[in-house]
Amino acid sequence: PTNAAELVAPDRREIMAFVDGAVSRMDVEMRSSLAGRAAEIDGMVARIETHARRGIEGFRHMLRDFAGRFAKFAADVREKGVTAASLDAHLSSIVRFWASRTGDRLEASTRLLGSLDPRRPLERGYAIVRGPGGLLKDAASVDAGAALDIQLRRGRLAAKVTETRP
Repeated sequence: PTNAAELVAPDRREIMAFVDGAVSRMDVEMRSSLAGRAAEIDGMVARIETHARRGIEGFRHMLRDFAGRFAKFAADVREKGVTAASLDAHLSSIVRFWASRTGDRLEASTRLLGSLDPRRPLERGYAIVRGPGGLLKDAASVDAGAALDIQLRRGRLAAKVTETRP
């Protein structure tokens, strides 16, 4: 039985050699994989650095351009200081002119609207009469017995048509 067990069971040294070989192969594979990943990461970092440098350079260029334009603007303002004052006075007179003209137009429009106000005739003694179909403009449009609403300057009247005379 011992002999049979020895034949069936592998030798301890063989198992250890197999395990050692497997560990070595795994170590080589892991190192290779890690080296590949490290190279990928290095490539990504390099691309990020390149893009960051380009962005920073673009921003610096924009700032230099802005500074140049602002310096030119400031020089123009200093050079044309008197012109700016005269432009300010001219603009002020234009604004006053248009404000006056707009005010005049607004006043004329207000007067026109006031004259078109349907309640305006009520102040002179006229009335606004409403029948079943709305405002009455023609006596023939109302039948005898119809209810009317009469609006006066102060107050309203309810009336009933007893007779129509077209």
